[in-house]
Amino acid sequence: MNLPVGSGSVKVNLPVAKPDPGLVAVIVDERGNETLVPKSVVTEDGLKMEMEGSANVKIVDNSKSFQDVPEGHWANDAVSFASARNLFQGVNETAFAPNRAMTRSMLATVLYRLESQPETSAEDVSHKPYGPYEKYLKRPIDFLCGLAAVVVFSWLYLILMVLGVIFMGGNPFFTQERPGKDGKLFKLIKFRSMSNQKDKNGNLLPDDVRLNKYGRFLRKTSLDELPEAFNIMKGDMSVVGPRPLLVQYLPRYNSEQKHRHDVRPGLSGYAQVHGRNDVSWEDKFAMDVWYVNHVTFLGDVKIVFQTVGKAFIKQEGISSRTSATMEEFMGTPDGMTSNWRGPY
Repeated sequence: MNLPVGSGSVKVNLPVAKPDPGLVAVIVDERGNETLVPKSVVTEDGLKMEMEGSANVKIVDNSKSFQDVPEGHWANDAVSFASARNLFQGVNETAFAPNRAMTRSMLATVLYRLESQPETSAEDVSHKPYGPYEKYLKRPIDFLCGLAAVVVFSWLYLILMVLGVIFMGGNPFFTQERPGKDGKLFKLIKFRSMSNQKDKNGNLLPDDVRLNKYGRFLRKTSLDELPEAFNIMKGDMSVVGPRPLLVQYLPRYNSEQKHRHDVRPGLSGYAQVHGRNDVSWEDKFAMDVWYVNHVTFLGDVKIVFQTVGKAFIKQEGISSRTSATMEEFMGTPDGMTSNWRGPY
């Protein structure tokens, strides 16, 4: 149906057969693309929404739009809530309809922001810099360091690209969406350290099988991290900060652990030089949060030098005690806390 709403914002009530949180209103453009109408709410009287201008609007069952979502319509409520508060910044897709499935990465980001900021938008709650260095100097220094790394090690980039093609059987780079500051997603780029070997059913083989000798060498020397210099120059990352982990971890963090995303993720970090993969997730996150609240120039310089010593000389903490890499973080059980305590 076409709704000539006019120049001002007008509340519209569209009758529906029965109230269902899965029903939403979408705007259909001239190409047939469907976009969710913000602030559309299902009530017993129908579907209410607020919009401006004239548009073709239809009602769809948005519960069919989501992949890998548990039973119920809580995902739709989360999307409507987030859309109305403009929390989709940095998310690749903002159009939701039966033919536009929401990815797990997008859903995880929405849930993280909803739980972290249930009453306000992402802009209303911000991390307070620890001092002048974090507020004014850290970002410019990061950019210069990233640029210097690309220029100085350009020859090494070329060598590793060629070796990657040979030993990994194709693309030497690995890219993946990771959550950055405030949970905003970005494309992390690394040198590939694991092959894409799959079983007869098309599933990737375990990490310890796909992590070949060349990949182990890259990880032991941390050379797989070199391309992240481009992420640093772009502003997605910092030289020092909590490491960027998987997107699906976002809704698994508790209220304290979420604060590791108050700053940009880093090429290295406090937890990296105090155990890396050889400490528990709880201790690692406790270290991350402590760093977030104690960002200093001397502290960052110390972490950089410790990183060089541990990654290139001692090569400590590459693997966990029970895995070739690090076990998946499934969330911290209620009542469990970290035994780690900050130095001050």
